[in-house]
Amino acid sequence: MPRFRFHDQLDELLRPDLRGRAFDWRSAENATAKHAIEALGVPHTEVGRLLVDGRVAGLGHVLREADELDVFPADASRPTPDGRPPRFLADAHLGGLARRLRLFGFDTELARDAPDRLLALLADVDERIVLSRDRELLKHRRVARGRYVRARSTDEQLREVLGHYGLRGSLRPFTRCLECNAPLRRADRAEVSDRLPPRVAAEQREFTLCTGCRRVYWPGSHWQRLRSLVDSLCDTSRDALPAQAPTPQSPMSTPDPPARDHPPQLGRLYDDFVVGDRYAHWPGRTVIEADNSWFTLLTMNTHPLHFDAAWSATQEFGKPLVNSLLTLAIVTGMSVRETSQRAIANLGWEQVRLTAPVFVGDTLYAHSVVIAARRSRSRPGQGIVSVRTTGTNQHGTPVIEFERSFLVACRSAGAGD
Repeated sequence: MPRFRFHDQLDELLRPDLRGRAFDWRSAENATAKHAIEALGVPHTEVGRLLVDGRVAGLGHVLREADELDVFPADASRPTPDGRPPRFLADAHLGGLARRLRLFGFDTELARDAPDRLLALLADVDERIVLSRDRELLKHRRVARGRYVRARSTDEQLREVLGHYGLRGSLRPFTRCLECNAPLRRADRAEVSDRLPPRVAAEQREFTLCTGCRRVYWPGSHWQRLRSLVDSLCDTSRDALPAQAPTPQSPMSTPDPPARDHPPQLGRLYDDFVVGDRYAHWPGRTVIEADNSWFTLLTMNTHPLHFDAAWSATQEFGKPLVNSLLTLAIVTGMSVRETSQRAIANLGWEQVRLTAPVFVGDTLYAHSVVIAARRSRSRPGQGIVSVRTTGTNQHGTPVIEFERSFLVACRSAGAGD
């Protein structure tokens, strides 16, 4: 039967009687190296180099009776070849780690109570690295990149992840919301004064505002404790890091100018749009079963994944999916009040990306950022505005992103309020 030897830190993932030695292990007929390694308790995400009889082989190697396998751990290295900071998906048991990674500026979604197949799909579609203490999740075939987190305490888990992926040079502390993971931006005191305790409003001068949940941050006592942690990991003095770092660029899209939030307004003329303006669309919209069934059948879409619950239960997600065109329609509609309420014509959608599935019962929220505005060359007195709109679910997970352009009249051409 095949003989296995696990090296270095992979050895600690084996049951005690198999550690520190080579051992024989009987596998199922025609089993691959991946199947056997994972049956022994080691997820494929932990495996780097595999030697079979001294030669490099892949995890798809079909085992033979006399094979001798040496299994080595994945190298500690940057996970993205182009040098961009990675994006993470932390399982529900690593909430403290998720908040720590956000503190240091890393885009980290926290998985809620969901089946492994769904979490694996979210990581695959959104190109996120799965961080987990659940080996079965990391064994899922759709999880391409992941890390079984060994450490138990939150701070040690943080050090483990930063060290494994070589991220100490990519730290951007205090640039993401600890609660919802959205980027932070600087805010004037006048802009946030109505949400501040009187003492804070009187004493503090520097504030940051979450572009997602609208939470306000300031350098209070809790900030000082977090600052100590930041300094200990950055190996720098307190004065070497700014109190508020600049907002990072989103890895999902091209960089946006610094966003300026605006209150709700019923439509705008061309002159009212400034590149970088951000509009939050409220209220949200909960998708119900009737929405999904009626929209799907009304548009002559015959795919049973949207209306056959029994059949959908046997498929990838285990339940019906909301029709993606319905998601696009709802999120677009949510954006109209603050963007194209006074538009002359809608010109089109571009770069539509479905970044996570939507299910019946999910609540959709959205926000838009103005990415371009120019006068029309062929229609005097009118302009073309482009916005990037992002739709999220009730957990703050982005589910759709698209760019939309529309034609709108200019106030200078006589269009009134």
